Amino acid sequence: MKQNQLGRSMIEMLGVLAIIGVLSVGGIAGYSKAMQKWKSNLQLNMLSELIANGIKIKSNLNKKSQSFDNITPVIAAMGDLPEQMTYKDDKIIDKDGNIYTIMYGYQSWTYSDGSAGGQFKYVILIYFTSQANTTLSLSVQDLCKNIVMATKAAAEEVYNVYLLSDETQRYTILYTKDSLKTASVSDINQKCKQLLDKSNVAHFGILLNPY
Repeated sequence: MKQNQLGRSMIEMLGVLAIIGVLSVGGIAGYSKAMQKWKSNLQLNMLSELIANGIKIKSNLNKKSQSFDNITPVIAAMGDLPEQMTYKDDKIIDKDGNIYTIMYGYQSWTYSDGSAGGQFKYVILIYFTSQANTTLSLSVQDLCKNIVMATKAAAEEVYNVYLLSDETQRYTILYTKDSLKTASVSDINQKCKQLLDKSNVAHFGILLNPY
């Protein structure tokens, strides 16, 4: 009888250990998912602040500029950079290694066939280069989604949001001011997944309304 009790105890113990193991794996997966969501929300807030800085400085810039200049140092000097961003070598860098440059002046544009289109006068371009530096970094799809979501919140100030392909060097318009207003979260997620692979390298731009 004691042997049977011992046998049951051993089997029960192994069963408990197996359950603990399953719960641990589930707990780790749940924790990882929660951390990614937290980081994504943090990134969204950070991007929203950066766009707000671009909008705030717009009315104080020289409307007579005939060039396209890097005004990232001016944005940094304002002292309003999000805590997760640092300024170095005329660039803003976040903790994931993504690089941000803010330009101002004349911005040329082309038609979809590559032919010259024209120029926007006195426009602010917030240019993003995804360069995630660790396996814990958010994916390029997450960055794409958060850029669009942050821009959607300021849609009235936006001309368009675009993606620049490394392979073709062509611009793809992700959203315009009007389409931003009606875009749903699921639409944005789907578009970012369709257009981007998981290489964690991409270039995005936000054109604020020109004068």
